[in-house]
Amino acid sequence: MSKTKLIALLGGLGCVLAAAVICLVVLLTGDAGKVQPAGSSDVTAGSAPEAPAPESPGSEEEKPVERPLTGDPVTYIGRFKALSDGRMRCSWSNSTVVAGFEGTGIAVNLSSSAGEDYVNVSVDDGEPVVLAITNRTERYVLAEGLEPGIHYVRIAKRLEGSKSYLTFSGFDYLDGTAAPTPAPRERRIEVIGDSITAGYGNEGPDDWSGFKNVEENAGITYGALAAESLDAEATIIGWSGMGLHQDLGGGTTLLMPEIYQRTIGTASAADWDFRQNIPDAVVVNLGTNDFASSVDPKAFEASYVEFIHFIREKYPDAAILCVIGTIRYDAWNAIKSAVETVNGEGDANVYSFAFTPASTLGEPNGTDGHPSAQTHARMAEELSGEIRRICGW
Repeated sequence: MSKTKLIALLGGLGCVLAAAVICLVVLLTGDAGKVQPAGSSDVTAGSAPEAPAPESPGSEEEKPVERPLTGDPVTYIGRFKALSDGRMRCSWSNSTVVAGFEGTGIAVNLSSSAGEDYVNVSVDDGEPVVLAITNRTERYVLAEGLEPGIHYVRIAKRLEGSKSYLTFSGFDYLDGTAAPTPAPRERRIEVIGDSITAGYGNEGPDDWSGFKNVEENAGITYGALAAESLDAEATIIGWSGMGLHQDLGGGTTLLMPEIYQRTIGTASAADWDFRQNIPDAVVVNLGTNDFASSVDPKAFEASYVEFIHFIREKYPDAAILCVIGTIRYDAWNAIKSAVETVNGEGDANVYSFAFTPASTLGEPNGTDGHPSAQTHARMAEELSGEIRRICGW
């Protein structure tokens, strides 16, 4: 594990939160399988996506969030859904809830769709600690014994959207009351990708021991760290084994253009309202899995151009960075060609960029040949530099 410390805080009853995007609102009521073994020349990024576990019964009653809500001051960063009973739900990596309070402590009512899940918790910008979450609604004490005054707590989802969703039911302010949260950052980036982007095994050992939930930490992925460096908020749409034209196993049943439109990763509804969270820059890191099995480069390129068109339709003013790395680079020529195509169509705000291969720098791997925490930190430096140059930040 990284410097973060694993803690499990248990409590009583609870439930779930969620809203849609970076907004100051008031709380109402919330596969990576195996890559090829060591020695293989085709190390890939995650496993072919399995059929997603559906949301719990009653999800058809859920409805998009209309802002602002009424209730306790809470900021939601990322993609959130308000359930019909007032709870809030999120699934994508690094989805974050910030709650302000005046007093000496705070607790949250929270559950996961997975039997084993984890979030990063930090109080007043302190070092994050890891909180283990179960599939039962529990009351988790996030802070207690603080100096009386105004504080705020951040809860960030570590695990990717293919693995779980979290449901928030509200905060317990212990001996205090709700207080306003800090203003969210004005800059926003969105990062779309596979297991590399999700952080597969980035806190795991350099071996081939397979995926473990506790060893995936979205908070130290290149996307999250680049956002921190840029004083921006990050939405991370990462799914292990995912592809653009085909997945890791060559399948075409479930691909990124479909799941990209979802509020909850494992739900089938293409219900995300792209007007809710408009980024300044969109980073697309796809192609690693597409080229893990036989693929027509021209067909991949055509799918890539189509996906860029879709992103541009949703975000007319965003810079779009089409990147590759750091496991394999077979898709690079097709990606560059796709970018040249849309540039030739008149869209000059689309760019191609390749991360420095980790193998050339002697960096250790994380689990199953995936980028380690060290590699993610270096990737973040490279990416933030590109975004600064392009966006003038």
